[in-house]
Amino acid sequence: MPIYEYKCAKCGAVSESLVREAGDEPEKCPKCGSRKLEKIMSVSSVSVKNGGTGTTRCGLGSPCCGADQPCSTPPCES
Repeated sequence: MPIYEYKCAKCGAVSESLVREAGDEPEKCPKCGSRKLEKIMSVSSVSVKNGGTGTTRCGLGSPCCGADQPCSTPPCES
């Protein structure tokens, strides 16, 4: 279930809301009560299980193309 961010057009407050299905969007701003909310683009987070210690551009421990070693030509070139 996605968590969306909403910005109030009146006071500028940004809030998060867990949206399970259509219609679950927040009805009003939790700070000022305004009903003028705008869904905004938020930053995603990525979890890397190997700690991001890979030696390739992808940072996942193996080249982007799936080879065992980094390629000598783009896009996997380190």
